[in-house]
Amino acid sequence: MKKSNPFIKYVFIISAILMSLIFVGCGEKDYGTEFTTEPLIDAGYQMENVVVEVPGLTGEYNILLVADMHIICNNDEVAESKVDDVKGRIKQFSPDGGKTTALKLWKDMPGLLDKCNADIILFAGDMVDFCSEANVDALKEGLDKLETPYCYVKSDHDVLPFYMANTDDDICAERQSDIGVNSKAWYVDLGEIVILCYNRSDKSMSEDGLEVVKEAVALDKPIILLSHVPFNSDLDTSLAEKSCEVFGGKNLTWGVVFDSTGYTTADPAGLEFLSIVYAEDSPVKEILAGHLHFMWDGPVTDSVNQHVFTPTFTKRVGYITVKGTN
Repeated sequence: MKKSNPFIKYVFIISAILMSLIFVGCGEKDYGTEFTTEPLIDAGYQMENVVVEVPGLTGEYNILLVADMHIICNNDEVAESKVDDVKGRIKQFSPDGGKTTALKLWKDMPGLLDKCNADIILFAGDMVDFCSEANVDALKEGLDKLETPYCYVKSDHDVLPFYMANTDDDICAERQSDIGVNSKAWYVDLGEIVILCYNRSDKSMSEDGLEVVKEAVALDKPIILLSHVPFNSDLDTSLAEKSCEVFGGKNLTWGVVFDSTGYTTADPAGLEFLSIVYAEDSPVKEILAGHLHFMWDGPVTDSVNQHVFTPTFTKRVGYITVKGTN
C-alpha cells in the first residue's frame, strides 16, 4: 500500500486553517450588546465626549448626538442662480473638501449608530441644508433604518426652501411632516432623567410648547435640554464673543438682548421658558446644542452647563454620559 506524504497532509491542514481565518476576517465585526463607540471610531469618526454628573442618579445613560449634517443630494429643485452656491456648500460641508460628502457619510451612519447600543440618539437640527424633496427623502431613508430610539429637533435649514426655485414654505413643511415629532416641544422620560426637546429653536417658544415644558418640569427629574440654537452664558462671555467673531458681529444664541441679529423674544411664552432655563433652581442640568459650527463648553448659569457640538459633517459625533456624582 502506498503511504501518504505527511508533507502534503500538513499543507492541507495549514491551508484549511488559513481559509477559515480569511472567512472569519471577512465577516462583520460583532460589537456585542453593551454600549460602545467602537463602530464609529472604527469608521474614522472622533467622539466629542461630554460627561454630565447629576447628584442622586443611580444609573448611567449613554447618549449619542448628531448635529449639523447639512445633507445635500443632486437636486433639480435648486434655483439656477444658486447652483454654484450649492456646489460650494457641498464642498464646505465635508470632512475633506468634497471628496466625502455629508450625504455619503449619512448613508452609512444609521447602521453605525445602531451598533453602538446607545440609550437614545439625538439629532440636533440642520440635518439637511435645504428642504428639497431629494434631501428630505435621503434623511428619512436613514432615519427609517434606525432601531435605536431617537429625537430629531428641526431648525431652519431642515424646513425652509433655501437655494430652491420654489420658495413655498408649506411644501417644505409637508415634506418634513412625517419625520419625527412636529410639536414645538416634547420630552422623553428615560427613567431617572428627562430629555426635553426644543423644536425650531430658531423661533421663540410657543404657548403650546411651554405647557409641555411645564409637564416635563413637573416630573421633578433632572432635565437634559436638546436645542439646535445655543443659550448665552450669564457667567462667561466667550461663547458670545466667538459667535460674533465667526458670524460678523452676530451673537446667535438665546437669552441675551444683543441686537436684531441675535435670538431675542418679547413673547410671554418665550420669556417664561427662558426664565425656567435660567432660574437659580432650574431643573435643566445640561443644554446640548449645535448651530454655530464650532465646539464650546461652559456654564450658562451656576447650575446649568452647555455643550455646543462640532458639526457631524467633520466626522465628529457627540457622546454624552449622564451619571451620578462620585
